[in-house]
Amino acid sequence: MKKGRPGALITLLCHDLHREECEQLLLQHTSTYGIRRSCCERTTLKREIVEVDTVYGCVPIKTVPGMGQKAAPEASVVRKLAEQAGVSMSVVYWEAMKQFGGRQ
Repeated sequence: MKKGRPGALITLLCHDLHREECEQLLLQHTSTYGIRRSCCERTTLKREIVEVDTVYGCVPIKTVPGMGQKAAPEASVVRKLAEQAGVSMSVVYWEAMKQFGGRQ
């Protein structure tokens, strides 16, 4: 970092409404005397939700119309169903993707 000294870089993403609060937390809880800030923008694809039934329950899958390979089960639902069934999240995730693939 400065003058060749070792250091750590912390990157924080937050909504502009929370910027001052986040800056104060960084200034209060780290040894820094200053913060560099920059604004960024985001471009997103239009998403649709498709629900698939699995042996673990109904899983909503985010998908992009016209781009069938862009699909992902909703993580919070996958986690909940995995905990209820006593299996790993990956088991529920791949079961949902298997069911989704059969619908296309």
